[in-house]
Amino acid sequence: MSNHLPRYKVIPYLNDTTGFFGYNVPYTNQSQHVGNDSLKKYYNFSIYDYLTPVAKHIGSNPGPSIFQGHSLSHTYSAPKHIYKESNDWSVILITVCLLLIAWIQTNYSKRLRQIFRSVALPYYVNQLEREGNLYNERITLGLGFIYLTSLSFLIYQFSIYFGKGIFPYSNFLLFVFIFIGLIVYIAVKTTLIQATGIIFKTREESHAYRLNTLIFNHTIGISVFPVILFSLFFQVTPFLWIAAGIASILLFYRFLRGTLIGFSNSKFPVFYLILYLCTLEILPLVLLIKFIRQI
Repeated sequence: MSNHLPRYKVIPYLNDTTGFFGYNVPYTNQSQHVGNDSLKKYYNFSIYDYLTPVAKHIGSNPGPSIFQGHSLSHTYSAPKHIYKESNDWSVILITVCLLLIAWIQTNYSKRLRQIFRSVALPYYVNQLEREGNLYNERITLGLGFIYLTSLSFLIYQFSIYFGKGIFPYSNFLLFVFIFIGLIVYIAVKTTLIQATGIIFKTREESHAYRLNTLIFNHTIGISVFPVILFSLFFQVTPFLWIAAGIASILLFYRFLRGTLIGFSNSKFPVFYLILYLCTLEILPLVLLIKFIRQI
């Protein structure tokens, strides 16, 4: 054994000194716990340390504490697990929309300009119809997906911003719920417009109204998407309000254009026109606002 001054090592789960603090001395095997430690000394881990007695005044009179009581109350009785949900799904959807915009701009740039012109001036709607059926073109699928994604993200962000409660499922399921809800709403609305045209024998006016709704939806999706992109990734509230303002202006303009199309035909009763506008244009907005505030 080394001739140096013996130093001691303590195993934390035992109450007594169990060996020398030399690297060449192993721990001793003790099977029983000792009640009180027989080594009433301090020690440190320096090479040439020595044992010193414990001062008697240490721990006998701690003195007044500088820490006072507080009025804070605990919220949870047990530790709460912090769960941060991944938003990788939003990156995938944004990437798909960017690829669709690049594809449309490369292959259907002329058709896209005609859609924008049709929103600005009703005269270009006739030109848009003469050059093809917009319902059967591939550009409608791409622009329709962009519109649904942009509007779903807008409603989703407002749901998170204004939501008073907590949605019982994940954010992705909330987005899917909104996305599917928009698809169902558009399908029901389109079916009712076609049925109204058949019942009142106003198929041309119904077709014009559906086409007007379609080109405005495409324009809303393209116009709102860049602002939604900034609002989603930078978490800046003004961008969210800007996107809502753009969508509101275009929706109101679409409402006016649709109303003019309905009043232009004397065969279509004014009562049913007002009933339709209140049921399928105004009521969904009211229900949407109520849904957002109660999530």
